[in-house]
Amino acid sequence: MSPIPRVLHNKGPLIKEVLLSATLLCLAFSLNTSAENGQPQFFDLSLLVAPDLPSTWPAGFPYFQINHYLRFGPLSAYNSDLLIIDGNTGTQLDAPPHSVPRPTLLQPNAVMAGFSFVDRIPAWQLVGEACVIDVRGLLHKGAKGFSSLIMKNQITEWEKKYRALGPGDVVLFYSGYSDQYYRSGLAGRRYAADPLEGKSPAWPDPHPEVMEYLASRGVMTLGTV
Repeated sequence: MSPIPRVLHNKGPLIKEVLLSATLLCLAFSLNTSAENGQPQFFDLSLLVAPDLPSTWPAGFPYFQINHYLRFGPLSAYNSDLLIIDGNTGTQLDAPPHSVPRPTLLQPNAVMAGFSFVDRIPAWQLVGEACVIDVRGLLHKGAKGFSSLIMKNQITEWEKKYRALGPGDVVLFYSGYSDQYYRSGLAGRRYAADPLEGKSPAWPDPHPEVMEYLASRGVMTLGTV
C-alpha cells in the first residue's frame, strides 16, 4: 500500500488558510503494532520501486532507472549501482509548498507555511499513532479523471466510534487503491496514467473541508494508502 501523490479534483472549493498548517504525508509508512503474544510487529507500507512498476509520477518527470554497472567478481570486491530517481518516485512526502504559495510570491492564500520545505519539517511531525480510516467504499466511485472525495462526515464517524483526533495522530485513509492497481508493465497504467488521461476514476482523496477539519484538530500529518 502507498500514499498517492496527487489530488485529482479541480472543481472543488479553494483550500482555506486554516488547513495550511497541516502537512500532507506521502512517505514510507512503518506501523508498529502488538501481536497476540505482546511482541511488536512492524508493517512496511512503502511502495516497491522498480523500472517496470508505475513508481514515478507519469507526467513530466524522469522515470526511475537502475544500472547494475559493477558486480562482485574478479574485477571488483563490491556491488555498485547507478540510480536515476526523481522526488516524485515511489512513496514520498508532500510538503506545504507543493500547493501553498509563500508570501514573497504575492499569490492568493499565500502564508508562511509556503516556506515549509521538506528540509524544514521536523522529524517528530512524521511520527505518531496511526489512525486508519477505512474509505474502501469510495474505490471506483469517482468519475473518469477525478477522485471520489473523502468527506468530513467519514472523519467524525470514525471519531464517534473510537476517539477524538488530536495532535500527534497520523491519519491514514485506507482505500486499497495501490493494493489493486500498483502493477508492472502495461497493467500499471491504471495506477496513475489512465486517471490522468481521463480514462478511469482516480484514487479516493480528502475534500478540502477534511483538510480544514483535521488542521482544526491539530493533526499535522495524513496519508492516503
